[in-house]
Amino acid sequence: MDDLVQAMATTEFWIELAFVIVFGGGCFACYRAATKAERAGNKRRATILGIASIAILIIGFVIESHFGIFDGDGD
Repeated sequence: MDDLVQAMATTEFWIELAFVIVFGGGCFACYRAATKAERAGNKRRATILGIASIAILIIGFVIESHFGIFDGDGD
């Protein structure tokens, strides 16, 4: 438990958490909107939102790889 508290005291922890919340939340929001549009019969809107959902994931991976947000040195 002390390790978790110490990890939460670092700026890196909060940066990583914010990154996951922003890009994960954005992707999930687009996905939910796409499924609602598809159920409502709006195929065009569902397709656009589905593509946006995938684009958000790709952009998140590109930004993470460029800036090395999750550098994996965990020590």
